Amino acid sequence: MKNTILILLLSFLHGLGYSNHTFHQDPQKVIAFSGLKLRTSPNMNGKVITVIPFGESVEIQEKQDSSVTIEWLEGTWAKVDFEGQTGYVLDAFLTHLPVPLNDYELSQGDYDISFPLLSWVEHNFKMVSKTDTIENYNHDKIVQHFENGITVSRKEGQHAFEVKVRIPGIRLGDAYNITRSLLLTKKERDMFEEESLFIANDTMVVDKVRIDIESPVEISRVHDGVQIKVLSYQQVCGL
Repeated sequence: MKNTILILLLSFLHGLGYSNHTFHQDPQKVIAFSGLKLRTSPNMNGKVITVIPFGESVEIQEKQDSSVTIEWLEGTWAKVDFEGQTGYVLDAFLTHLPVPLNDYELSQGDYDISFPLLSWVEHNFKMVSKTDTIENYNHDKIVQHFENGITVSRKEGQHAFEVKVRIPGIRLGDAYNITRSLLLTKKERDMFEEESLFIANDTMVVDKVRIDIESPVEISRVHDGVQIKVLSYQQVCGL
C-alpha cells in the first residue's frame, strides 16, 4: 500500500477504565465496505458475534467516554442493537449521513466523484436558499445552500471543474468514508486508499487527507466541520 502516513498513530485507549453513558439518537449506518464486526466486549479482542453489512442501520444504546484511535480514525466504542443482537462496535465506522446507494450517486468507473458528490448532496438534503451565481472572466462559480448548514460550490473553467462541499458537525473520518463510498468498483476504492496522504497538524492529529487519483480529492477540517474538494480536469481535443 502506498499510503504515506505523516504520523505514527496507533493509540488505543486514553485512560485505563471505561465510563458508559446512555446515548439516544437516530439509527446510524455502517460505512465500512467489508462490514463492521459486532463484538462481545468493547475492545479489539472481543469475540465477533456477527459482521454487520455496509449500509445497514444499528441502534446505539450506550457510548464509552474513552476515545480510541486505530490507524488515523478516531472513535469510541458503542453498545448497539442489530437485528436482535447486542454487542459493541467502533463508531468510527458508523455515520448519521445518508449512505450513497443509488446509481447516480456512484462513479462510472473513471475515478471521478465530482458529479456523484453533487448528486449525493442534492438527493439527500433540501436546498434552503436561492442559488448564487458569480461570473468571472475565466470561470463561473455557483454556490448552493442546503439544510443542516451544508454548502456546495462548483466552479467551472476552461480546463477544470471544481466542486467543494462543506458539511458542518462531522468528523474527518465520516467525510473520508462517505467520499470513498461514492466510487463504484472495488478497484477504484482500493486505489483511493492507496493514494491517500494523511497530513497531521502540530498536535499529531490528522486534519487533512489528499487523494491523488485521476480527479484529485482533498478532505480537510474546517472550523465548523469538514470540507470535501474534488477537481475534475476537462479533456481537450488537440485537433
